[in-house]
Amino acid sequence: METLEQIQERVEAAVAGARVQIIANECVASQRSLLVDNDHAFAVAKFLRDDASLRLDYCSNVTGVDW
Repeated sequence: METLEQIQERVEAAVAGARVQIIANECVASQRSLLVDNDHAFAVAKFLRDDASLRLDYCSNVTGVDW
């Protein structure tokens, strides 16, 4: 299993111009998250889903804000 840092590096290498940050979570579970810039969110999601070794085809804890 890859670390979140490894996944971040792979995403940034696969999706040109994507800005991906690791966000700490202060809750008891301490599960960190990836924050992806708006312009590249679709391409990053597609990469995470279609990559043969990741196959992340289920989103959880996804949020967004519409101003």
